Amino acid sequence: MIRTIIGKRKIPAAFEALNRRDIDAFLKSWSDDAAFIYPGQIARSGEHVGRAAIRGRFENLLSQFPELRFTVTSVTASRLFDMNGTNTVIAEQEIEATNHDGYTAHNTGTTSVALRRGKAVHVKDFLFDTGEVWLTAWGAMAE
Repeated sequence: MIRTIIGKRKIPAAFEALNRRDIDAFLKSWSDDAAFIYPGQIARSGEHVGRAAIRGRFENLLSQFPELRFTVTSVTASRLFDMNGTNTVIAEQEIEATNHDGYTAHNTGTTSVALRRGKAVHVKDFLFDTGEVWLTAWGAMAE
């Protein structure tokens, strides 16, 4: 149960690191061979494997959105009595993003984080809106 509590605290802390634009703190709990999957139809969508690729993906996110705020609204874990740090944690969040052109978009989503020995090994985002508003925010309507 202690590991579950730790896991449930790590996820909001990671989003807070992104809010502070602190990539090193954000990646601290990711395994070296982790995979991150981002939905949608933009050039940055798809699977990013390995800490270096994931770093690049999130550096791009922060570059695209000079103003970005994640607000975690709920965190749940699949195994309440996890003893070794192997669990799946789901975080629901609200996202406010303003791009370089001043275009602001709001989105909601969930992030599924598979943990092994306390490190993120497989992370997948699910976004409510991957349509025109979010594409415009990414500057992807012309792509």
